[in-house]
Amino acid sequence: MITNTGKEIIAKYLIGQAPAYASYIAFGCGARPLSTTDDHDYASYAVKDSLSFEMFRSQITSRGYVTENGLPYVVLTAELPTEERYEITEVGIFSAGSNPAANANNSRTLYAFTENENWEYHTETAALKLAKYTNALHSDETYTIEITDSAFQTNANNLTFSAAQRNLRYEKPRFLNNTILMAGDVTDLIISSSVSTIAGTGTLVTVTTETPHKLRVGELVTIFGVNPTQYNMVDKVITAITTDTITYASTATGSYVSGGSVAFPRIIVKSGNHIHLASSGLNLSQNAPGDELRLAFSIINKIGTDVSSPSSARIILEFSSSDASESGEYARFEIDAIDGSGTYDFDNNRYYSAKKQLQDLTMTSSFNWANVSVVKVYTCILDGTGTPTNDYYVSLDAIRLENLNTVNPLYGLTGYTIVKNASASTILKDINTSNIAEFRFALDVA
Repeated sequence: MITNTGKEIIAKYLIGQAPAYASYIAFGCGARPLSTTDDHDYASYAVKDSLSFEMFRSQITSRGYVTENGLPYVVLTAELPTEERYEITEVGIFSAGSNPAANANNSRTLYAFTENENWEYHTETAALKLAKYTNALHSDETYTIEITDSAFQTNANNLTFSAAQRNLRYEKPRFLNNTILMAGDVTDLIISSSVSTIAGTGTLVTVTTETPHKLRVGELVTIFGVNPTQYNMVDKVITAITTDTITYASTATGSYVSGGSVAFPRIIVKSGNHIHLASSGLNLSQNAPGDELRLAFSIINKIGTDVSSPSSARIILEFSSSDASESGEYARFEIDAIDGSGTYDFDNNRYYSAKKQLQDLTMTSSFNWANVSVVKVYTCILDGTGTPTNDYYVSLDAIRLENLNTVNPLYGLTGYTIVKNASASTILKDINTSNIAEFRFALDVA
């Protein structure tokens, strides 16, 4: 499918104002593959300016013209890199290998959760090397992951991921051949707390929470479900705090009777551990606020034959000046993936690419990208009762920066499609194999 950007660049190419419209084929893993009975969403393809999650690009080495079933095609061919492993679900055509106007702020993979990146498992007392398990993670026909580590590394082609039920749900990692698995109860991540009591003086209201809230002065909270109802408030600015109290300006008064919850403005790290990467050297201060961070991840059942699904998965990707939880200055990419909400459908798909613009990250008031010294990842998967559970894992695949705001009229995504086949499966480019890929533009008269 030719994109809207592609139409413009091809038109300029035809009149000699653009040097190329197709120089590289890009391969991605963020889309869910289609079956032969599924319809392509051509309207959404037309407006795309990037792949859902791009893994790599290969230079187009040959161009041809063929006729198939009475329809003419322009055929573009590229050779895939030999060494690495990729599972491909989407393909795009770019007019160049990168945007020359973006320079050092160009789109790129930030982290791929490989062994060489030296991610560590951090507890309250120690930073531990992540163990890597290359043999099968299971020993029986249930394909149950038997590793007891809360976080560990393994290969994406591990035999345990080949269970039929896992394949149906697209649990397998796709980017390179290494992934980090984090159990669903590594961290307890919360978005609200019940009210213990609430009282108003006529100018201020103080709420006592059942859970230490770890909020900061200046943040907004919403209070709901309180009896009496005059204490139910939306977006109140916190003026003072203690460990378990929140104070804000309000004229509400009256004796507290029962009920109530405090909705937090962000995900709170209640307790638990995380993985981190120290001395990351990452500085995105020169990128535009509208540029995006993207996290590719999947949800994996501990028992391979289990057909159950979690109610939600919460992930925090934090860029911070401190390794201690809820301290220092930070920018957070927060994901609250609720089953059945938006694109999340855990019964039928477990692989996702979540995205958020830099300007929409949760930031402390004095955060500066230049001061980032550590990157942290927290994970929490909730069962049907809303309780963190180790019946599931988060498989971390890669983190990408997508530059969408450096304008270049001669550069862009000119064509895009999602992989489509009889089994609705990914296309595997295996380790140490030679592969050729074709992308075809169909030519017809509208």
